[in-house]
Amino acid sequence: MKNVPRKRVVTIAVAAVAAAIITAIIAVGFGYNSNNGISGNMNNNTLQQQLQKISSIQPPGVNAAQNGQSISAMPATVAAPENRTFWIKTVHLDGNANINGDTKHPPEPFPANTTYPKGGGFVLSPPDKTGAWNFRAFTFEPSQIIVYQGDRITLNFVGVQGPNHFIDVSGIATFPLKRGEIHTVTFIADKAGTINYTCHIHMPNMAGEILVLPRLAAAQ
Repeated sequence: MKNVPRKRVVTIAVAAVAAAIITAIIAVGFGYNSNNGISGNMNNNTLQQQLQKISSIQPPGVNAAQNGQSISAMPATVAAPENRTFWIKTVHLDGNANINGDTKHPPEPFPANTTYPKGGGFVLSPPDKTGAWNFRAFTFEPSQIIVYQGDRITLNFVGVQGPNHFIDVSGIATFPLKRGEIHTVTFIADKAGTINYTCHIHMPNMAGEILVLPRLAAAQ
């Protein structure tokens, strides 16, 4: 269940009150005549006066002194913390090419003069006897997760591609992971902010983050 932004709650409250007033005005102020359709016993001036009142309505919790621009003590519907489970796979992206070209690709020169960041996250394999070469980049899938403060988080790291990894979930756990293995980490996201997860042998690009959004506290 997702938190409803307070601005949205205010908008819904105003719309609901306005709809109720309009319905009441129509029901009381008008009658139906089978001969000529709708005819009113409320004149236009009275109707306009009633409708103008709608614009000044302040929903519960809106500070009238600020003309509805700030929220004060508005009761909030707050979702209880949830159990959230995620499966994070170790993967790598491969760019295959050939200096001579092949049936699927035109000739591509080997990038001999390109410098890559240190850390093992990028691997450039030189051409073999047939001229085929490869560029590999390691990553996590997914590399970004969004949760709410107070949620109980379960991360299942799955070794899919790459024979070895050494993973660190910032401030929570550090562990090796091999292809075919699953390592589970469980914790409470007790503080809003960012929690990083990285593979120390495939840096700097094999990295992800958990965004912990603040959970609004209910007004007392």
